Amino acid sequence: EIYTLSLHDALPICLLLALLLAWLPPSQPGAVQFDPDTMDATIRDYEFVFVNFYADWCRFSNLLAPLWDEGADLITKELAGRSVIVGKVDCDKHGELGTKFHISKYPTIKYIRNGEIGKKEYRGQRTAEGFLDFVKEQIKDPVVEILDMNELNDLDDKKAYVLGYFEQKGTLDHQNFKK
Repeated sequence: EIYTLSLHDALPICLLLALLLAWLPPSQPGAVQFDPDTMDATIRDYEFVFVNFYADWCRFSNLLAPLWDEGADLITKELAGRSVIVGKVDCDKHGELGTKFHISKYPTIKYIRNGEIGKKEYRGQRTAEGFLDFVKEQIKDPVVEILDMNELNDLDDKKAYVLGYFEQKGTLDHQNFKK
């Protein structure tokens, strides 16, 4: 059977649907806005946190804002399922976060990996692709599994290595080694 609705009958359904959609929270593209209440939990819950500390009055912060949001969207899309989040902090509203992270100029981009703040601030390309490339490089697994003892002979003698032996992946010791 085929059912049809006249425009007169469909109008109330369309209005009801529009009202329901209006009640849904809007999706916020771009970087997540952090405040003191969300910052610590975010650092605890994510392996890699990439943050732009900015001030609304700063011309350079305003120039970076759309690029930062574009980069956040790209990173979220490309690294979906990874423990990575891109955020921003308004240091005028949340000066205590600026102080906590030693922010002395705007904009300043910092990253936190496994709860530890990076030793240097981000100084790379200020493009969505540049941000994505940086995050990809930072989250690369530094642990290389050696399955054959002969592979040890292929290691570069000029580099330093930390070796660990684990009978099983995923143990607490293995996770701590990776960090």
